[in-house]
Amino acid sequence: MKRLTSDESKVRILNLLIKFANYCDANGLKYYMLGGTLLGAVRHKGFIPWDDDIDVCMPRPDYEKFIALQNRDKTIEIRCVENKTSDFPFLKLVDEKTLVRQPYVTESETSSLWVDVFPFDGWADDEKQAEKDMKIRNGLEWLMIYAHTKAGDGTTTARKILKLPMVFMARMIGGKNIAKKMDKLAQKYDYESSAWIGNFVWACYRMRERLPREWFEQRVKLPFEGYEFWAPKEWDKYLTQIYGDYMTPPPVDKRVNHNMEVWLK
Repeated sequence: MKRLTSDESKVRILNLLIKFANYCDANGLKYYMLGGTLLGAVRHKGFIPWDDDIDVCMPRPDYEKFIALQNRDKTIEIRCVENKTSDFPFLKLVDEKTLVRQPYVTESETSSLWVDVFPFDGWADDEKQAEKDMKIRNGLEWLMIYAHTKAGDGTTTARKILKLPMVFMARMIGGKNIAKKMDKLAQKYDYESSAWIGNFVWACYRMRERLPREWFEQRVKLPFEGYEFWAPKEWDKYLTQIYGDYMTPPPVDKRVNHNMEVWLK
């Protein structure tokens, strides 16, 4: 096997994105660049230099149509809880010609290079109710993380010991069962009739992920690594809500990545 550099890995996941975007456009499916990928498109016209992944989102109806079509067409290798190939409540496009190793993480879910595709779901109109939903989601997310944590690994001996009970409990519940609970909670509100939408299943920024629907009703294309991909028309409002002053890069000690080793099989 050949070990890939960070730049070589980025080329491979960019190719996954291109294939995905072309398929969506050909089949009338809506997607948007999301999170750090959208930030990279605006600030760097491509990858954030120290980042090593790609995130996109799809409205829940389009997300479900994409899975159904891929189960039929099989033009892109996918992993998702819906077809029982994943323990995560969101979809991964995978490059099976690669092998990925990461510290502290079990290899089953991230054993190949991937692109994350998150469903956009409806959120509660009432902010206090949305906060209650988020607390439940946060607890499930922690269980999910522990279900995929290597038992006995940790940055200190104390962390290794303290993690063990949570890891064993999460594994007893089962990653797929946790993912199904998260997915069910995310679909509590109908997407089509919700005034507030967002990435609920994997809301890294918690309540900041609750977004006005009108921000995403129109799309524009933005450049990314020499290509163009869809973004919400109100990308500035989205990035400001998520990151604040998004055009100012973070300090060096906050520039993190997945710390991956990537090999070509």
